Amino acid sequence: MEAINLKNITKSFRLEHDETSLKNRFEEFYALKNITFILKQGEALGIIGEN
Repeated sequence: MEAINLKNITKSFRLEHDETSLKNRFEEFYALKNITFILKQGEALGIIGEN
């Protein structure tokens, strides 16, 4: 039995640069891009990294 089932998850952030040009002022950063993930009941998940 699946406890968690994620399909095609994408999370992006819009990063602002300190440049004076408005053309390239923002950049799209993808923390997750088209992630599919299944965690079955009884399995453990650990997430490591900066908050």
